[in-house]
Amino acid sequence: MDSVFYVDIKENLEDDIYVVGIIKNGIKILLSDDVKIGSTGKAPSKYIEVDGRLFYWWDNNYPLSKEALSIFKTYGLIQGDENGTILFPSFEIDDSLKGVDYFFCKSDHTIYKKVITDKGFGYYKPPNLNCPGNN
Repeated sequence: MDSVFYVDIKENLEDDIYVVGIIKNGIKILLSDDVKIGSTGKAPSKYIEVDGRLFYWWDNNYPLSKEALSIFKTYGLIQGDENGTILFPSFEIDDSLKGVDYFFCKSDHTIYKKVITDKGFGYYKPPNLNCPGNN
């Protein structure tokens, strides 16, 4: 799963700042009865492939498509039930891996700071951004 990255978007960090975190090794997606083509908010539904790498994320306003489900299966992200018993998605957290958090000004996306860290968001002091109107 070295080619799979989960994108975590956090909004409302401050009035004009949001954070986009990129985490290596995707989290398995549990397929259950309520996760089906066209459902929203039940599974990640957005993705992009760049240079043989998959980046995927949740968008509660965007329905799960057949194409997205197919891509998730191709990259081994789907965890289904086995013999009628739903198994919880398995994932391992490797604390030695570093992630990247990008802090953006909502009013001007060209103003941002990148933090490479092995700490989860909220466990380190975020960088200061000089967003327009926040002086």
